[in-house]
Amino acid sequence: MGLKHIALSDLEKPETDARSAVNEVKFEELIESIKRNGVIEPVVVREIGEGRYEVIAGARRVLAAHAAKLGKIPCIVSNLGDEQIDAVRLDENLVREDLNPVDTARYIERIMEKYNLTMEQIGARIGRTRAYISQLMQLLHKDPYILKMVEEDKIGYTVAREINRLPDEHARRRLAGYATRSGANSPTVHDWVEKELLEINKASGVFIPSKPVPFTESASTATIVHPCRACGKVGNIDAMNIFRLCPDCGHLLEQIIERGAFKDEQQLKRDSVPSVAYSGDGNKAALDSDS
Repeated sequence: MGLKHIALSDLEKPETDARSAVNEVKFEELIESIKRNGVIEPVVVREIGEGRYEVIAGARRVLAAHAAKLGKIPCIVSNLGDEQIDAVRLDENLVREDLNPVDTARYIERIMEKYNLTMEQIGARIGRTRAYISQLMQLLHKDPYILKMVEEDKIGYTVAREINRLPDEHARRRLAGYATRSGANSPTVHDWVEKELLEINKASGVFIPSKPVPFTESASTATIVHPCRACGKVGNIDAMNIFRLCPDCGHLLEQIIERGAFKDEQQLKRDSVPSVAYSGDGNKAALDSDS
């Protein structure tokens, strides 16, 4: 391998790219950085004949250099084979954390199918465990709705992994909505799922074993709060109850809530509690508003 400066017009984009979408904000930041300082880290390429080169690692830097209107950029010319190149591309994206988990899973699956690799083999090439590869593959073949939420960065990968343990589609979507609105992390969602599974067990009489999953996301110790759907009071979401209603009863309950019946009931309870005053000797006495 050798370092040389190559004209951008002589560089070909990779045949396959791990990234399905580009973060526009970060890409603009990269363009501005290259305008100021040039391409500091060389791009890795391989010669494909007639003075042309294919980009192995650093495709975003090449695109940003085009946008910054550079002429030549520093490149390391490599003689790696196809399989090694795909592993390098994936590893670079994983290390830089540029890929979302869905893109990572799809790219790994593509490499495994292309080169007939096992999970252990692809894991060894990119420095990841078989369990990590297996969990990513499961994400691709579970609920498409949850997959899309991860792809759109509405929920994290480990949160999705917990939610996908639920057998009921409506429950998965409901908890995904809770997680999105509250910003709950995977340990919190794990507890929600455990409660849901317990309720399913009670309702069906069939034992559905819990499958605890080791967490790879950093757990936050912050309490997740959420407003009560009925009265609006904000409280710890872990202490809130889950009720199972048929669509008709659910719709009826929604109408009752919209009419403010629960808030009225709460106000009646507060109004019915007698006010208390303390006499000079420290004894409590109820105050009669009519006296």
